[in-house]
Amino acid sequence: MLLVLRYEDFAPAVHRSRMIRSHYQSVVRYGPRIRRQGVRVGDPETWQQEQISLAYVSAVATHAGCTIAAWNVDKDGVDITLKRNHITVDLQMKCTYSATLLSDGQTYSFSLDVPTYNKLRDSHRSSAGFLGLIVVERDLDDWLVHSHEDLLMRCSGYWARIQDLPDPGDVDSKSVHLPMSQRIDFLGIREMFDYAFKRLFPHVPGGDFK
Repeated sequence: MLLVLRYEDFAPAVHRSRMIRSHYQSVVRYGPRIRRQGVRVGDPETWQQEQISLAYVSAVATHAGCTIAAWNVDKDGVDITLKRNHITVDLQMKCTYSATLLSDGQTYSFSLDVPTYNKLRDSHRSSAGFLGLIVVERDLDDWLVHSHEDLLMRCSGYWARIQDLPDPGDVDSKSVHLPMSQRIDFLGIREMFDYAFKRLFPHVPGGDFK
C-alpha cells in the first residue's frame, strides 16, 4: 500500500484510529508497499527466488511423505534431493516471474545451461535428475498472504525429467519444456519417484508409492 497523504496529521482522533487499524490490516495481509528511488522494495532478488523455490518443494514433498536434503554447494547440478522408501530423486530448482509460455498456452519453456543439463541427464547417476520451475509474481509482496488461520503461497511449480535425455550437442543452453500438467504436487512427486524406481529396478513390478 502506497501512502501519499498523511491523513493522520489533520483527521479527527476517531478517524485517525480507524485509518491506523485499516493500514495495519493491509500490512498484515499484503506486506508494506514502499517505493525507494523509483524502485519498489517488493521486487524480488535472486536469493529470494532461490529460497521460495526450495520452500515450495519442501512443503509439497513433506506432504507427500518425503524427507528433504538441500545442498549448500551446487556442484552436481542439484539444489535439493527428495527421499522416500530408500529411493531418491534430484532436483535443480529454478524460479522466474517472467516465464516463457509456448503457443499452445499449456507449456512453459526454460533455457537451462548445458553443463547443468548434462549433469542431470548423466546415465551414471544413482539418483534420477529433474528440473523444477517455480513461477511467481513479479511483485514480492504478492508471493505470500497471511491470516490467523493459514499462509497462502501464491506461486506454482512444474517439473521436467532430464535424466537419460539425449546429448544436446554443441550449444550453450537447452530449452526444456515443462507442461502445466506436470505440476509439482503429490501426483507429480509420485510420478518422479515411480520413474526413479523403475529406472533402478526395471524388472520389479509396482513403484515406490504404494
